[in-house]
Amino acid sequence: MEIYPTLRCNLSCSFCDTTYRHQKNEDELSLEEWLTIIDEAVDSGVQQFFVLGGGEPFVKKGIIEILRAIKSHDCYGMLTTNGSLIDHQSSNALINMKWDEIHISIDGDNATTHDDLRGQKGSFRKAVQTACRLSTINPNFSPRLVIHTVITNKNHTQLTGMINLAHALKAQRVDFDALIAYHPKQRSLLLSATQQQELTIAAKKAKNRATSLGIEHTLDNFISQERAQRGISPPKSLPKEGKKGAPCLKPWHHLVIGHNGKTSPCCVLTGEGPSIKEQPFMNFWLNNPYLEQLRNNMRAHNPTQRCAECSWNILRHEQEIRTHLKKS
Repeated sequence: MEIYPTLRCNLSCSFCDTTYRHQKNEDELSLEEWLTIIDEAVDSGVQQFFVLGGGEPFVKKGIIEILRAIKSHDCYGMLTTNGSLIDHQSSNALINMKWDEIHISIDGDNATTHDDLRGQKGSFRKAVQTACRLSTINPNFSPRLVIHTVITNKNHTQLTGMINLAHALKAQRVDFDALIAYHPKQRSLLLSATQQQELTIAAKKAKNRATSLGIEHTLDNFISQERAQRGISPPKSLPKEGKKGAPCLKPWHHLVIGHNGKTSPCCVLTGEGPSIKEQPFMNFWLNNPYLEQLRNNMRAHNPTQRCAECSWNILRHEQEIRTHLKKS
């Protein structure tokens, strides 16, 4: 399950695909409401939580209490953050609660590139300091550290540099992700045809470096130019009937809850579904017409038009899930 505690953010990233949502902060769920949702979700069988946004989770007052509630149920916890607001106290709290996995967004192998894309000087330094602190503060435990990088025409030749940076920060993985552009400012960061070719070369070089350092990555997606772009075509169905051939399985195993309680099965469709506040969690999951319609669409191999915006990183995870499904 994904939860977006807030749409508010302390940065102004030029490539952010949720920039338009940062302008309003209506009906944000209270801390008490989030704690109730977490309890009901766990009672319903949820075992993993991914806390992100929307906005920056650490802008939300009470975020540490939300994370503690997740770990109090012995669930696996993942968190995405820009890293600029996690101070020593918050770092210690994350270590003490044994938070499992932290994704820090870093979008260049140097401060100039990152700060320019993130819209704030000093954001690179803060992100790097946070990563260093989390990986060294306790010799007996540290969260699994992941670097997340959105590829643009400002950083597409820095992939090897990002791998080297991840190694220096003791990160286990780098998730490179393709840009999805809705607005002119975002479209100005898209790669040209020539830059797409440069990206392929850079991805191959970075993959070799990552292999030599033992760092996990998503670079294979960018060796293929088809996968290096989002918004082109929806995920393809498998040559099987019904759910077994569905282009996406998320409506059956995943739920996103936005800052105001509105739901969807994935980040692309964030906020399109009704509010989780309308009924108890399990009743909502089993009986909500919105989710059931999406399940029926996927059974019929008819994804929504917006499914074309999905990240190949997510689609790869869906493929991995399929390998664990029963063959019967």
